Amino acid sequence: MWSFQKSFLFLTITFTFLVTAMSQEDSGEKYTMEQVANIIQKFNETFEADKLEKVKLQSTISNLQAELELFKNQSNANAKLIEEKTVEINEIKIQGTNNFNSVDRLDKMSRIGTSCSYIANLGNLESGTFLLDTDGTGTAEAPYEAFCKMPERTTVIGNDFTTTFDHCDTSFCSEKPIQYAAPMPQIKLLLEKSPSCSQSIKFDCQLAQIVDVLITQNGYEKVSYLQWRDSSGNYHNMTGGGNCDKKWPQMMSDTFELVDRTLLPVTAVRYGPLRFESQQAKIFVSQLKCDPYDDPPFGDRLDDIDSKLEKLKSTQGGTGTGTIWFDASRFTRKTSTSSSSNWKVVTYDDVTKSPETGDGSSDGISTSTGIFTCAVKGAYKFEFAAMKNSGNTANIRLFKNGSQQKAMHNSESSYYQTIYLTAILELIPGDKVEVQTNYKVYGDSNFLITFTGFLLAEEEH
Repeated sequence: MWSFQKSFLFLTITFTFLVTAMSQEDSGEKYTMEQVANIIQKFNETFEADKLEKVKLQSTISNLQAELELFKNQSNANAKLIEEKTVEINEIKIQGTNNFNSVDRLDKMSRIGTSCSYIANLGNLESGTFLLDTDGTGTAEAPYEAFCKMPERTTVIGNDFTTTFDHCDTSFCSEKPIQYAAPMPQIKLLLEKSPSCSQSIKFDCQLAQIVDVLITQNGYEKVSYLQWRDSSGNYHNMTGGGNCDKKWPQMMSDTFELVDRTLLPVTAVRYGPLRFESQQAKIFVSQLKCDPYDDPPFGDRLDDIDSKLEKLKSTQGGTGTGTIWFDASRFTRKTSTSSSSNWKVVTYDDVTKSPETGDGSSDGISTSTGIFTCAVKGAYKFEFAAMKNSGNTANIRLFKNGSQQKAMHNSESSYYQTIYLTAILELIPGDKVEVQTNYKVYGDSNFLITFTGFLLAEEEH
């Protein structure tokens, strides 16, 4: 590829050569008109090539600038990305001034996107081969080549596959695998996102059935000779061969349309037995075609990234696993926690808690009411322990929103004994958890009544 410097140097030399040629003509050393015409033609060809490369460079830069304009229409959260993109385009412009090889790089950059719709939205409205990165540019799986049919924005993956089955003697003995250059996780994600996808199979046959009906001791049995393999490695019988099942001694064909996105793409086909030379069996498997879908707007994708980042932060010290906890205790008997006839909520004198656990007004544990109020959806573990009075039995139970979840009973009334209860509960914001007793439980400076709880796993809203 010519650089601007080389082009300029070539033009300078050519011009100098022409001047010299004319000078030599004046001095008697003449060049023929044909030689001069050839020199001028080379001059024109070089000039036209430079113009073409400039146009290509400008077109590709325009595509990138169009993408940048889409970004600019989003929220202020895009400011840093816009700045980086602007710097990148300016750098490429500078490089393009010095080296036309940058046009190739720009061309590749302008032909990559997350979908054919994304490519079209950038102004690429001509059908062609593009690099698609369905799971998001720069993430786990590598981009892959796909054909985008415009203006329909249909995605086409792979190549048409044609093969002839081998003659062999056992069931499904001739198998032909089908390879795809695109990573299978990317293909499956494309199938999941697309509203509909399809592949067609055409079976050419001569004296080669797809399904045969055999006579057995119990009556009749259908036997399939042709199968296709799905993306998970499972095989499926082909049925409904209206032409091939007639076993005519001339080439016939049957065509099948596969549309189950959970099974596509076709990864292999197999047939057998095919015993006799007079039998012929050929198969054609089309490319995978998927209807268009719209990618989320760039701003929405940024919001999704921000959400994921926030979740990552929460698991490292925000409102994630283990960051909501409390340890409430009661160590005085100034007020009876219960009576033998009525159930009462156990209250507490003191509490140690995480910064995210409030005082009970909107979330967290309230010592005065003994109630924990949930603020973050997730799974929580609760534990309650106390000493029962001598001369009493003990009953305790744990409630969620007024509904009993767990209970414990100690019928030994002669001694002071520990009574303990634990539970794991799924809670949503606003749920209330408490422990009740209908006999006195004992608390003093040495033997505490304790109620603890903490977030095991936060769940998505």
